[in-house]
Amino acid sequence: MDDESYFGLKDDNINLNKGYYISESLSAKSLNPRISYIRKSKYPPKLLIWLAISKEGISESYFCPRNLSITGEIYRNQCIKKHLIPFLEKFHDEGEYYFWPDLASSHYAKDTLKLLEDLNIPYIPKSANPPNT
Repeated sequence: MDDESYFGLKDDNINLNKGYYISESLSAKSLNPRISYIRKSKYPPKLLIWLAISKEGISESYFCPRNLSITGEIYRNQCIKKHLIPFLEKFHDEGEYYFWPDLASSHYAKDTLKLLEDLNIPYIPKSANPPNT
């Protein structure tokens, strides 16, 4: 199985840090302007991390550069070739496994499926892969 997740780089991804409360008895004039208004970024910085997971262990992590998503090319070159193959060689050299990607479009791109087939990596077909719930 493989997966990637975004991790926020600001402390507002923790619910307690998302805002603050003031008493209604305080008027806006009595507040320090720096406290009464805090600009919040529409798209806060985040980090995308990919790794492969099995009962035998986990792969080396791939940290996607900032402001990039995992395209088919990045997925094939960085995730499969540089991280998944060494992981499979280390933990699954007997070949008794099925690769189970999630439903991201880059995971089932035509070139990605061809690469998996060329490398003899058995994978769960998209039609048999249930959506995340």
